[in-house]
Amino acid sequence: MFSELAIRNLRIIRDLRFALSPGINLVSGANGAGKTSIIEALYLLSVGRSFRHRDPAPLIRDGAEVAELFARFEDDRGVRHALGMRRERQHLVVRLDGRSSVRRSEVLRLLPVQFIGSDPQQVVEGAPEYRRQLLDTGLFHVEQNYLSLMQRYSRALSQRNAALRQGIALVSQWDHTLVETGTVIDAMRRTYVERICARAEAWLSDWGLDLGVSIQYRSGWRAGWSLAESLEAHRDTDRRQGYTGVGPHRADMVINTRAGRGGKILSRGQLKMLVAAVVMAQAEIHRERHGRAPVLLFDDLPAELDRGNREKLLSGLGNVYAQIVVTALDIDDLGAVPEARMFHVEQGELSGPEAG
Repeated sequence: MFSELAIRNLRIIRDLRFALSPGINLVSGANGAGKTSIIEALYLLSVGRSFRHRDPAPLIRDGAEVAELFARFEDDRGVRHALGMRRERQHLVVRLDGRSSVRRSEVLRLLPVQFIGSDPQQVVEGAPEYRRQLLDTGLFHVEQNYLSLMQRYSRALSQRNAALRQGIALVSQWDHTLVETGTVIDAMRRTYVERICARAEAWLSDWGLDLGVSIQYRSGWRAGWSLAESLEAHRDTDRRQGYTGVGPHRADMVINTRAGRGGKILSRGQLKMLVAAVVMAQAEIHRERHGRAPVLLFDDLPAELDRGNREKLLSGLGNVYAQIVVTALDIDDLGAVPEARMFHVEQGELSGPEAG
C-alpha cells in the first residue's frame, strides 16, 4: 500500500509530491492534465514498465534527460519500504531500501498492483498475450513456484526455437522440459481460471447484470491431446516455421457471453463492469493468500457507466481493496464517495489535502 509518491519529469509532470491514504484516492482533471500519468507512475514503480507502451523515451518530459520516481509503501506484512526509479532513455536504475541490486520479482511481490484502463474492450477482444499476462501475474502472487516454472519453460522454449531456426534435427531434447513444466503450468492456469470465473459471475449477479458470461481456458494445443502428443504431431510444421507453435505460450482465456464473444455484443459500460468483476475476482484470490488485495489503479472509472453502476462498482471495490487510486474528469462524476482523499491536477500540477 502506497503512503507517499514523488514524480519528477514524467510526461507533463515536472515536479509533484503527495501522500496517499488507505481507501479511495480520487484524482480529477481534464484530458491531458496529467492524471493518468500519476497512476502510470505507481504502475511503473511496481511493474517496471508502462501500461501504455514499452518505449521508455516518451516517459521523459520534453527538455529533460531523466524521469525520477519515488514512493514509500507498506507490504502485506506491514513492513515499510522506500522504492526509487531513475529512468533514462537507455538506462534504468531501481533502488529498494537503499539497494540497487533489485530483482523485479522482489518488487512485484512486495508491491502488487492491478490496473484497469479506459479501454476495457482490450481485455476481452485484444490479443491473447494480454490475457495470459493477467493469468501469469495473478498466479505469480498465489503460487509460490509459478515463477520458477515459467522461467524453466521459457528457457526451454527459447532453446527449442533456436534449434528449429538453425535446422538442428534433435529439437526433441527440449521437449521433456517443455512437457514437464508446461503441463503443470497448464493445470495451475486451468484451476485459477475456474476460480476467477466463479467469483466474477458472483460479482455480476450481485450487481444485477445478467450477461450470461463464461470464461474458458484454452491450453494452446489441441483439446483432448497431451502436450507431448501435440509437440510430436506439430514438429514438422514447427521446423518449417522456425518456432514452436503449441504450448502454454499460445494459451488464452476466452471471455464469452450468452450471445457470443463479449467484446462484440456488450456495451462499453457492460464491458467495464465485466472486466472489473474479473480483476476483482483475482484480487479476492490474492487476498485469501496474503491477507490483503493488491493496490488497484483504475483510470477514468466513471466513463461509460450510469450512476447506478458507478455506485455498485465503487461499493464492491471498497469491500475488496485496502487502497484504490481512481482518476476521473470530474470528481462529481463519481457521486458521493465517503472518506475519500481527493486531488485535482491541472497541467501536471496537483492540488489536494497532501499535495506538495
